[in-house]
Amino acid sequence: MTQRIKLVAQVCMYNEIEKGNLERFLDNVSRYCDDIVIWDDGSTDNSVEVASHRTTHILRGDTNDQMNELAHKQAILTRSLQIGATHLFWLDCDEVLDRDGTLGGIRDLCQHWPDGVDAFSFKEINFWRSDCWVRTDTLFDRGSFVRLWKVVPNIRFDVRNGVHLRLYPSTIQSISPAPFSVLHYGFHDYRRMMEKIGAHTFTREELHSRAPSNWILDERDCTCHLASDVLYPPGYESEKNSPKPEKKATEDLIPYSDVSTLEGERVSQLIDQKQTERWRLRHQRGYHGKFEDIHVRNTGVWTHEEDTWTPQLFHMFHFDPAGKVVFDVGAGGGWYALECIRAGAKKVYCLEIDARLIKQAERSFRELGVPEEAYQFVNISDEEASAALPTADIIYCLTVFQHIPYRLVEGYFRWIACKLSSGGEAHLQLHRLDGLTTFLDSRERVSIENVGVSLERAGLCVVGSPRLVEGENIKPVWWIYVCSRIG
Repeated sequence: MTQRIKLVAQVCMYNEIEKGNLERFLDNVSRYCDDIVIWDDGSTDNSVEVASHRTTHILRGDTNDQMNELAHKQAILTRSLQIGATHLFWLDCDEVLDRDGTLGGIRDLCQHWPDGVDAFSFKEINFWRSDCWVRTDTLFDRGSFVRLWKVVPNIRFDVRNGVHLRLYPSTIQSISPAPFSVLHYGFHDYRRMMEKIGAHTFTREELHSRAPSNWILDERDCTCHLASDVLYPPGYESEKNSPKPEKKATEDLIPYSDVSTLEGERVSQLIDQKQTERWRLRHQRGYHGKFEDIHVRNTGVWTHEEDTWTPQLFHMFHFDPAGKVVFDVGAGGGWYALECIRAGAKKVYCLEIDARLIKQAERSFRELGVPEEAYQFVNISDEEASAALPTADIIYCLTVFQHIPYRLVEGYFRWIACKLSSGGEAHLQLHRLDGLTTFLDSRERVSIENVGVSLERAGLCVVGSPRLVEGENIKPVWWIYVCSRIG
């Protein structure tokens, strides 16, 4: 007779939307677990709200309290037993199970649990500075962690205060290696990694003095190999386009403050090739795909008589570009840039990611006789070209952010803060759904309040309150944020 199993995922979380982990984690465990039990350690972002769409079993702490980790695990265990768990699987929010385990392997392991085994341990694969390179030197290639166990009578944790304690039930005696791995994303983003381990507070001198004795920061013996495609669970295949991390001398390590600034200035680092290809597929047969369509629309904007010209851009954004340097982020064929030029902008930089589209837009501008000194198209995936951009008095962004994951949106916020002149304004459009800002490609939902938190962390101050776009034939689905630079 086939044994009935109820596999329950268990996790502690803290501000995992802010860290960029939660949607990836929830998508993964929902593929093979029957339920999820979460201890929320006092999150101040909307992690609880997002997680509640996947589970009703969320236990909430008042503050971030890692010293009582085992007490939290015991509370999760108790709830898991109450809902009938037969097997329990532990993951952190910055982890996912590998492809074989996700696609039925872990459930088959539970279904055919061997006699004499209390739990299984899983090898951990540590991504380094990317989602495709696996670091293997020192403790990065450490052994396995006990993550899967079967419910037995009197199962419990040995609850004590502290960190680095035994993180699985005290009733477990016999442990066997599982044939699956866990993919750890905690080190794949260097800036977030420094926040994770507390190195974001280090000065350059502190970083250089502490790195040799810190197994994470010490890169003198760094060795990496490219992750195999067969490791990735569905939906998380890597593009394999990141350069291989090389060994770094201690004195070459960059402190967090400089890493943050560099990331903000290099918008080319935010270009996600997978997202770019999706954009091309969506638009290749529409407006962005045909020169004729681009030119017809541009002609309509550029040749209108003054008394009949109604600038669409200024229905969306309330700003005056006259005499100012303007960035049009996601310029498309350039029709909004043309409106800024007609309204007297000193110069408009049209920022795009698709070289073919840029060529079509430039051809259209030439055929219309737009003054060459009034505009410049820039391919922001070209690091040299994007680095040469000046600061701007006005930066606006339409219909871009809802197409990319929120972690990339936050990167754009940082870049905008670096490129905005003192006294300048950023006008940013974000999609609205049921009172939430939503990022469609990644299925993340981020509240208005937490977008404000991200902007402030990036160095941008929201002026007033976000407002809904108003105007004839404009649906009320767009939030407009007006921001200035902090400091």
